[in-house]
Amino acid sequence: MRDDVELTWGNDSQGSNAVAIVTGLAEPADHEFLSDRLRLAVAARGDRLSSGFPGTKAVVEALARADGGTALLAAIRQREQPGIGSMLVDGPGTFWETWWIDNENVGVASLDHIGLGAPYAAWAWRYVAGLRATEPGFRRFTIAPALVGLVNSMSFERLTPRGDIRAQWSYEGGEYCLEVTVPVGAVAEVALPGEVTGAVLVDGAEVATVASAVEGAGLATGSVVAPAEAATRSVLVGGAEAPGGERMLVFGPGIHFVKAAVVLPERHDPAAQPNRRALSGETWLSDGVSSTWLPQSTTAAVRLDEHDIICTPVYHEPLPAPTLTVTLADFRPDVDEWLVLDSGGRTFDLSDAAFAFASFDVDGPGLVGRRVRPMLRLTSADGTVRTAHARPLPIAWNRVALEVGDWPGRSAVIEVAVGIRWSDVHDTGRGPWLPLPEGDGPHWFEFRVGRVGFTSAPRTF
Repeated sequence: MRDDVELTWGNDSQGSNAVAIVTGLAEPADHEFLSDRLRLAVAARGDRLSSGFPGTKAVVEALARADGGTALLAAIRQREQPGIGSMLVDGPGTFWETWWIDNENVGVASLDHIGLGAPYAAWAWRYVAGLRATEPGFRRFTIAPALVGLVNSMSFERLTPRGDIRAQWSYEGGEYCLEVTVPVGAVAEVALPGEVTGAVLVDGAEVATVASAVEGAGLATGSVVAPAEAATRSVLVGGAEAPGGERMLVFGPGIHFVKAAVVLPERHDPAAQPNRRALSGETWLSDGVSSTWLPQSTTAAVRLDEHDIICTPVYHEPLPAPTLTVTLADFRPDVDEWLVLDSGGRTFDLSDAAFAFASFDVDGPGLVGRRVRPMLRLTSADGTVRTAHARPLPIAWNRVALEVGDWPGRSAVIEVAVGIRWSDVHDTGRGPWLPLPEGDGPHWFEFRVGRVGFTSAPRTF
């Protein structure tokens, strides 16, 4: 799954690299590199995430861990569809099931859905507002906003089993001010967002130094205050010598006020990351490359789509045009249907290739619950043939990968073909087993073919 030269994971998508970070698959030494790559990828898409349900949770968490989520804040402020920001201006005030809803795909998805919005909501609470439970039921909690300076003020209220937590904070002219209500039976730990340059005012009283506060409270630097102790004192615990140089105010129940002159830490922009490996390869379709594909059946029709096809964009982004839409008027079971690339007599040299690939979207209507297999086939001048197929996921572009590194015939490929077949066998990925409405046929089916080509990059998924 890891490219040991480029240090990336999977297909180097936002989701692949983010999953490697948050699951611990990637070594800690690689996290900064991968986080920077992730931030650059979001910026390159116009401050947009390109992940689906599982991937978005990982992408949001990885970006938040990196620097509090500056890329996420930029995505929120980017208000054009597709994107999370557009939901704030184009919708009814809810999170959607898809990244965009327009006249071409209204009705395909919900306008009130947890899938993409929940990770953003968690980020807003934990990193923007800064509220995080550190013990069950908010018996102990922290307020440590991570984007102070980019977000200048915040107020929030959180109902807990012990009562309401209320807080508001602001940063203006180098001064950080906070008011927090701690419910009975709870302890709040409030982090100051940067280096303190002067006295800290706590509930109107000046705390001159970290050392005096700790000494006066009879606590060791970095200690944790128990609820009974915190109920009668507000203590500044920690200092520059504490782990991470954090300043932490510990509060018991009641309403507390903090004011401090604070210098915020500098933020760094992600470093540019040129490719470390010289890649070779060719694309025969998509990414602006047009080509002609000849159906081998008289009942097949092929249309070249010169614009990006917007299908339900929850699980995947549209592949760049052109793509093919293939209609089979009489798709018989257990019969291969092939489209052959019109190469104009050209022979392809895949000597440096690791694998060839083809992308398919087979989530068209028809053949519900039946096994469908997209295929890729290469034929060499020496007469040998290599074929690969895949079990596709619904509502997604699916890649068929055909490894050629050990194939002697790869230096002279004379035919490239993409194909599809189906069998009257149940596949739960395509829905329940139901009688086909057309009975024994003929069976009509439509699918799409996207990016097709080959590459010298190692296969990581």
